[in-house]
Amino acid sequence: MLVITKCAHGRALLPEQDFETVVDAEVAQSLRDLGAETIDLLFLHRDNPVVGVDRIMEKLAEVMSSGRARAVGASNWSYRRIDSANSAATRSGQAPFDAVSNSLSLGRPAEPFYPNLVSADADGEAWHRTTGIPLIPWSSQARGFFTARWPAELRDSPEGSHDAFTARMLAVYGTDANYERLRRAQHLGHGKGGYTATQVALAWVLARPFPVAPIVGPRTLEELDSCVAALSLDLSPTESSWLDLQSPET
Repeated sequence: MLVITKCAHGRALLPEQDFETVVDAEVAQSLRDLGAETIDLLFLHRDNPVVGVDRIMEKLAEVMSSGRARAVGASNWSYRRIDSANSAATRSGQAPFDAVSNSLSLGRPAEPFYPNLVSADADGEAWHRTTGIPLIPWSSQARGFFTARWPAELRDSPEGSHDAFTARMLAVYGTDANYERLRRAQHLGHGKGGYTATQVALAWVLARPFPVAPIVGPRTLEELDSCVAALSLDLSPTESSWLDLQSPET
């Protein structure tokens, strides 16, 4: 088992004034709450460009040298800032970010679900292919979009008729392109022997051509079993491209 957690969220961004104090306090709290002596992978959550990368990496190096964490990563950081931080760490002989946790799913978000969230777009995927740095994507199943609980017809409902979560799902994932991805996932899953669209979407993430360990959010044992079953679905590069609308219907 690997223990992974995050720290330094602040008020939706990395705190500037008391960054070091917040890191120490939240790492200590995580160790207490998890009953662990060290954190295997510690992510910084939601970057704040105002905080200098040299300052950030120096603090993380101190956390690792004290034995409180074995490795560090960046969650919801732009790839440009990750490159800057890793360069700063290299210059100082410190450990760089070993992993990234930005979102990635077959359902492409039209906008961030919440402020200051970062998705791995085409450029981000290319970055992972080039660097080989693993991606641990959150919302790897597009927050349940591929269950078809939010059909396209809901977009025609009167304004204000949806609860807040439904309204965000429609705004973020309710694009014509994503409904076509859903349709293709349903079609391919049926043809592969009865996989659900959600399983196909997870298999799509697993098939990315770089190290990836998608985060899933099952609420029941049945949902967990469904996620595990997706491991048995192998998608070819051609099928993956087709699912992501990179090739036309055949």
